[in-house]
Amino acid sequence: MQKLDAVKASGFGVTLGDMAAIGGPNSWGGGMAMDVAAAQKKALAGGASGLHVERGSGGMAAPMSRHARGLLRMLVLRVVLATLWAGLLCVAGLWVMVDWTDRFPAYRWACLIGGGTALAMGQFVFAALVADRLFPRVNPWVSWSIQGVSGLVYVAGLVVLGLLLTGVIR
Repeated sequence: MQKLDAVKASGFGVTLGDMAAIGGPNSWGGGMAMDVAAAQKKALAGGASGLHVERGSGGMAAPMSRHARGLLRMLVLRVVLATLWAGLLCVAGLWVMVDWTDRFPAYRWACLIGGGTALAMGQFVFAALVADRLFPRVNPWVSWSIQGVSGLVYVAGLVVLGLLLTGVIR
């Protein structure tokens, strides 16, 4: 840890990756793999613009590669479009459940089940396409249970709605 303190005192921003390179407590090397001069040399080899610094250290962050910018754009586009899709499904489901039950009293149960099915579809789309991308390290049991419940409600709603509209269930 003396070497890490020496690197901090030298004015370099130290990140977790730097700690691993220096041989900090969480490194695979299990010891002090590099001395301060080697750590400074490694940090300066990338140039001032290539140096990854911590927030608030006053330095410049490393520039993003073209590939990383493309992936970020695709992620943002996917999240925005999937959020709009899920939102439209949820709003349409609520609208069918609230407004159409009064307009079509003969199909009251079909409107309630159809709206609930659309609402469950919106929840599933949001959980599968947005939440899993924004929070990739969430416990898989949480993600699977949310997607499983909304998926089961969606499939059951489609089955019951089909049976209602074909006249099998009255």
